[in-house]
Amino acid sequence: ISSFSPLSGGTGSFINITGTNFSGVSAVNFGGTPAQFFFVNSPTSISAYVGNGSSGIVAVTNPAGTGSLEGFTFIPPPVITSFIPAIAGQGNTVLIKGTHFTNASTVYFGSTPASSITVTSDTTINAIVSFGSSGNVRVQTPGGAGILPGFTHTGPGINNYSPTAGGPGTVVTLTGINFTNATDVTIWCLPVSSFTVVSSTQIIAVVCPE
Repeated sequence: ISSFSPLSGGTGSFINITGTNFSGVSAVNFGGTPAQFFFVNSPTSISAYVGNGSSGIVAVTNPAGTGSLEGFTFIPPPVITSFIPAIAGQGNTVLIKGTHFTNASTVYFGSTPASSITVTSDTTINAIVSFGSSGNVRVQTPGGAGILPGFTHTGPGINNYSPTAGGPGTVVTLTGINFTNATDVTIWCLPVSSFTVVSSTQIIAVVCPE
């Protein structure tokens, strides 16, 4: 092995290995742990995907023996142990606790990304709920994803409305979640003259006279 890139990765990460005499390769290991799977592209190139992994030597084995190169860093997947509150709505902050949160890129509530996240340490994240949905809390890092079920989005949450401008009597369509049983709609802090809950995800509202 002459080189491999990138030098680090988590479970499922793609690593390109270059070198010589790769024909007939029967095994690829990262830090002593077998790759999930690999493809021998040519006698000088292998595409491998990291298994559960550990840091250390990258090793390639063929019938003639094993070639190795040091320097691989395994990034463990995040683990979520808890989050509070378990019930929250758009704009609320949820404290997520666990491990391996460094370099977290995204937090999901249900199937919806948080509107913003702050990684305060390797073990804690503050995430602000977006218009959201109920379901799992998921933290995504370069090492993979950590998932913990049990989040409930209270709503309602607005994710869009059109048109974005208009005078008295303008009909505005709002889309979002949890609109069922809506009791009030305001535009620019003024109650609308009327509104209709079309579904749990849509409301039609009429802008009130000035």
